[in-house]
Amino acid sequence: MPTYYGWEVHDGVAGVGLGASFQATDNVFLRLGYSYQSSKGSRTEISVRDVGIGVGLVQAVGDRTDVGAVLDLLNTEAEVCFSWDCGKADENGIGFGAFARHWVSQSFEVNANVYRSSYDDFGDETILSLGVAGWWQDQHSIRGTIGVGDDTKIFTLGYQYAFGR
Repeated sequence: MPTYYGWEVHDGVAGVGLGASFQATDNVFLRLGYSYQSSKGSRTEISVRDVGIGVGLVQAVGDRTDVGAVLDLLNTEAEVCFSWDCGKADENGIGFGAFARHWVSQSFEVNANVYRSSYDDFGDETILSLGVAGWWQDQHSIRGTIGVGDDTKIFTLGYQYAFGR
């Protein structure tokens, strides 16, 4: 069961995320994720909390390459404060995406991902991302990702521990 945490920067917004996945079968995994982002100005403050739970399918397409898809149920809560006045909104949504991962060597992987989140009131967002991961001792990795979306630019740096790998 891999878990990771990372620091994210979104156009002046910083945050932290924590996620876990469980390999249920050779091709099916379950996932759970949480993230919090915040931005503080001189008179404004914005904070966003995201929770997602989902399922994924993965299939080997070669000795060192996997492709897959994910489907998530999402909940997002946003709070915006201006001076002393604050407003809060909460909405459920759905997320889905596809990914590819290639092991360049036993200790280095590259990956690509497209992910779309969809909400009634918050709108939709599609993010394309590219990432790398360096593994050591078969269970530890440092991961980096750069992503671009409709309204978002993302940079993540994180650590992953893979149980039972």
